[in-house]
Amino acid sequence: MIEVYAFLAMFTLQILAFSVLFPARLIKYARVKDAEFPDAVFEKLYPGIDRQVASERFWTRFRIAHMVIAVLGLVLLGWLLGNAQILGQAKATLFPVFYFLLQVSPMIFLAFYGFRQIKVLRPSLQERKRTAVLQRRGLFDFVSPLRVFLEASIYLLFVAFMFYLMYIAKDPIPKFIGYQMLGAVTFGFVLQACWLYWRMYGRKVPLETNAERLRTTGLQAKGSVFGTLLTVVLVGLVLTLPRLGLQGWLPFTLSTFFVIVSLQFFRSLNLASAAGPRLSSEVPS
Repeated sequence: MIEVYAFLAMFTLQILAFSVLFPARLIKYARVKDAEFPDAVFEKLYPGIDRQVASERFWTRFRIAHMVIAVLGLVLLGWLLGNAQILGQAKATLFPVFYFLLQVSPMIFLAFYGFRQIKVLRPSLQERKRTAVLQRRGLFDFVSPLRVFLEASIYLLFVAFMFYLMYIAKDPIPKFIGYQMLGAVTFGFVLQACWLYWRMYGRKVPLETNAERLRTTGLQAKGSVFGTLLTVVLVGLVLTLPRLGLQGWLPFTLSTFFVIVSLQFFRSLNLASAAGPRLSSEVPS
């Protein structure tokens, strides 16, 4: 039963980390960034709308959404406490996964809203003065070659491990499951690479200074190695624990993964905030 109590404790942390701690830090960070948004641009985009009232309403709704999700998580936790025997079944792994998907739903909405704002901002800033950056930066300007080598090595070791489980192990896993896992992780690597490429060479986010772009891209590039290692370890544990007769630890393992992801997001916001507010001389003119 120790794995059941370990999961319940970690699931409690999952609720607090991503539905209480992280949203509060994100709202604090966003308010600082909102203050840097020029009033003239806001008035041009949204004439007749009080900026402070609109911002307060938006972030209040965002906070309420996470509070509701946190309450639902506590209700689920209470139900699991009264039905602990269900945590010994294979379907118990669905609880931390589906709850995390619910936790990130406000973030997905926020991302779509942000991309929509970018599309609205670009035409209004086309006539603004642009500054050219003469130095074209590459991947190694943001992350060391050692980190890149480490990430590539992790991926190759994961591929070798998957082929071992599918073709060499005494009790091989079904090939369709192995290839699904391999495809999912590979897709994650490709998506991550595309995102970093866009951040380095794509168009800037409106009102983003070159210093901000370099800083955030560097944080994302360095964090990608940690994310890669964490994902590969998770997939490896999900495939290995049942083979060792420890499938009861899967819910705890998944919930721990989501807690670490939440804390990594929190750390990234702290690092992004550590550089301080944007200087007025840096604001695009």
